[in-house]
Amino acid sequence: MNSSLGHILLIANPAAQSGAGAAAADKAAANLRAALGEDAVTVVRTAGPRHACAIAESARGAQTVVALGGDGLIHEVVNGLMTRPAGDRPQLGVIPVGSGNDYARTLGVPAKVDRACGLLLSASPQPADIGCVNGSFFAETLSFGLDAAIALDTMERRKRTGRHGAALYMASGFDQLF
Repeated sequence: MNSSLGHILLIANPAAQSGAGAAAADKAAANLRAALGEDAVTVVRTAGPRHACAIAESARGAQTVVALGGDGLIHEVVNGLMTRPAGDRPQLGVIPVGSGNDYARTLGVPAKVDRACGLLLSASPQPADIGCVNGSFFAETLSFGLDAAIALDTMERRKRTGRHGAALYMASGFDQLF
């Protein structure tokens, strides 16, 4: 198994994928603990917007911070980690349980929790570029214009309809375009 993971802090968004994030967090923690030991993983569930940023910022003692949720959670975790000095910054892992999962897809992380945990356990740390605009960090995408309008619309639409994934983004995209 991967000894470079050290102690893992799993930051989970229980509301991800219309509430599937809570069960996914339990499953991921069980998989990681089975491979690394009971004390190797601490799970903290977010309580609302921007909570993941605060959790990541104060993640003392963790060598790896795993974001379990979607692109929004990853954004918050990255912003929390980037407030820390480079020498005291844990590595980032991702278990995709979101609507779009763009960042995880770009990294080749499987959408199934079991497979994502397996990849994490066998992965070796790799450097990643992080951008910063107006004091806010981003890990993959900086959006504005139509793309940003779609992103904002999908948040409201998800709450209203309970939809997620490609269908949600397609409906929002067509509405914003026309």
